[in-house]
Amino acid sequence: MNLEAHQRALRRGRFSQAWGLYYVTKCVQTPSQLTTVQRDDVVKAFLYGRAQGWLLLHAFVVMPDHWHALLSLQAKKTLPQVVLALCRHASFNSRKLGRLLWQTGFHDHKVRSGESVVDIVRYIENNPVRKQLVVRQQNGLGQVRTLLSMIN
Repeated sequence: MNLEAHQRALRRGRFSQAWGLYYVTKCVQTPSQLTTVQRDDVVKAFLYGRAQGWLLLHAFVVMPDHWHALLSLQAKKTLPQVVLALCRHASFNSRKLGRLLWQTGFHDHKVRSGESVVDIVRYIENNPVRKQLVVRQQNGLGQVRTLLSMIN
């Protein structure tokens, strides 16, 4: 079985629950890394998806080679449709240059009742610290929450 067929098989039988809370990770093609402009495009894509009413964005981080998001689906689109739309919107400028940006498929986890949303948000916030891209601030991380409080 080739990789693409395997990835489709993983989604078979799964459904996207409207208003469900999902933790999603999407990776770029290896060995690529996102440029600063491309990372900004990912942020703009999240804001666009939110403005279109596809999702509620609870936390996200854009790393050099992937992004993580904690989001709730709204009734307009399924999770695969939302991720596809976000990636298409984020890679518009790269497509004009003829570059493939994203790996096929994505990783997702439906957050169930009783799971700690705080732990997921901390994981997302700490990702740049663990990868030594930023230094932990004295007053706590808060970067993701601060950005979200400005846009929500």
